Amino acid sequence: MNVINPTPAQDEVLARIGSRRFIVVAGKGGVGKSTVSAALALRLARSGKRVLIVELAAQPRVARLLGYQGDPATYDIVTIEPRVQVINVTPGPALHEYGLMKLKFERLYRLVFENPVMKSLTRMIPGMNELVLIGKAWHLEQERLPDGQPRWDSLIIDSPATGHGVSLLALPHVITETVKSGPMADEVGQIKEMLIDPARSCMNIVTLAEEMPVRESMELEARMHDTLRVAPGALFINGLFPPLPSAAVERELEQVGMKSEAGSAALAAARFLIDRRRSQDAHLAWLASRSALPRIELPYLFVPDFDRSSVDHLVRAMDTVATPTPRTTP
Repeated sequence: MNVINPTPAQDEVLARIGSRRFIVVAGKGGVGKSTVSAALALRLARSGKRVLIVELAAQPRVARLLGYQGDPATYDIVTIEPRVQVINVTPGPALHEYGLMKLKFERLYRLVFENPVMKSLTRMIPGMNELVLIGKAWHLEQERLPDGQPRWDSLIIDSPATGHGVSLLALPHVITETVKSGPMADEVGQIKEMLIDPARSCMNIVTLAEEMPVRESMELEARMHDTLRVAPGALFINGLFPPLPSAAVERELEQVGMKSEAGSAALAAARFLIDRRRSQDAHLAWLASRSALPRIELPYLFVPDFDRSSVDHLVRAMDTVATPTPRTTP
């Protein structure tokens, strides 16, 4: 694939994202959040940054996408290459780590957290899982090297699907409004300050050019501004079919299709691609009229399985199709 250098305006979109340390990737389930997270990580790493991808309450996909051959479900940090690491954070191990952090001793943790009454109580407390997940992500953001520098330049947060993801990011706001003092208020207040600091955090939305993902992405964009108060990153539109051919090319395809059985099959395949792209273009136009986010369009890859080479392809695509698209009508 020939790679063209992005214009300064195009490159600015990804440069602004990369200037933040806490980079949230959100969207409807199945739109490619993990794939975009992996591609963003590689792109940032190739610019010299140390990157940690944090999968929050998600199926462990990123490590395998990037070619890792070990167990991707481990709570330990997995090194993919010198500047790219991955951790899959789930509530159970995160709660265990937090409990040990506060109580210091494993035996004391078991007495407090693993007796039947406390286990039932923690399951019943609303938002407990979300709190330990976002708390773990915050602690990772706080980690420092011996020289005082951040352990990672960028954390890419592969967040849960839209509803769960919004609840997770909204929880610090809810807690700080109800709990005004004490250790919990202090810690959660710091998490909230990180999320709403436009110099530290941004939120990116991933969608497909299809009706349900597009509508859900617009609802998520509204929540990002009025509820979550996280600085906007970009709107990643994933899985786009090739651009429409010219009218002259369409006529040539019609003529070829009438000449042989093979030509007829090729014409049917071409018509499918053209019809699909026309449908996607309609959704792209709808997005352009409603979204204030700059758009980054990513191609559909015609491969049987996504692997590291597929992610590398998307990294190259990010450099060629990052397109700031301002809102045209409310």
